[in-house]
Amino acid sequence: MFNPDALTFKEVADVLYDLALPSLLITLVWKSRGVYDKAESFLTRAVNHMDVMEKGMTLLLSNHAPHIEAYLRTLAQRETGEENVKADHRVASR
Repeated sequence: MFNPDALTFKEVADVLYDLALPSLLITLVWKSRGVYDKAESFLTRAVNHMDVMEKGMTLLLSNHAPHIEAYLRTLAQRETGEENVKADHRVASR
């Protein structure tokens, strides 16, 4: 039978010490799960952002860049008066 009068401080301290290790492990696992979830959420958002940026750059390079280059050629022809203005090859290559 359990007798609280026979308990000593050392026995109580030993029980608390024995319970401390599992509770510490449970706490560490719980906290690390939260860190992992935050990191996974960040990486998911980063990959989504990169996909959106890649689609935008594809649209820019395939559709808008030729129009901008053509417009710049007409501006250069107006400024220099030359008929055959060569495009600068450092501008977006196709």
